[in-house]
Amino acid sequence: MKNNTRFDELIDELQGKLHALAYAILLSHDEALDVVQEALIKAWLQEGFEKPGFQRRAWLFRVVRNLALNRKRSLMRLWNWMKKRLYDEHDAERLEVVDEMLRQESLRALGECMQKLSLKERETLALFYGGDFTCEEIAELTDTPKGTITSRLKRAREKLAEFMQEEGEGHAG
Repeated sequence: MKNNTRFDELIDELQGKLHALAYAILLSHDEALDVVQEALIKAWLQEGFEKPGFQRRAWLFRVVRNLALNRKRSLMRLWNWMKKRLYDEHDAERLEVVDEMLRQESLRALGECMQKLSLKERETLALFYGGDFTCEEIAELTDTPKGTITSRLKRAREKLAEFMQEEGEGHAG
């Protein structure tokens, strides 16, 4: 039998951090919420999730990461299919309208700056800051050497600071 109180406490502790990771990958609040909800359902159904020694935190972050990456691939396939279906030489305006609608969904200053980072950079930032993982833990979670994670984190911070400065100058002038 599942311990509802312990499970609820874990959700309260990690839900925002899991959402931050999913959002960093998907750049969509609603899609990130769906991914987190799906991961929590999987956790509830996971045999042994409550047992001592089960790495619940790492397991949840890995599941959210994998679900978000799969969702991103699916959305990209759907988007590419839509572009092909909507595009004809005489009506490129329709495509521009769809592009603008999708772009508007993720308009926020930080969101725009995050979009300029690579997926791996966004993921590393989200795991480090949103998930409170160490570089060593991120390396293990993503099957990437620790030195690569450390470099990626440094580069992502520098790029994000530069993008945010440019964004601020763009709005000031």
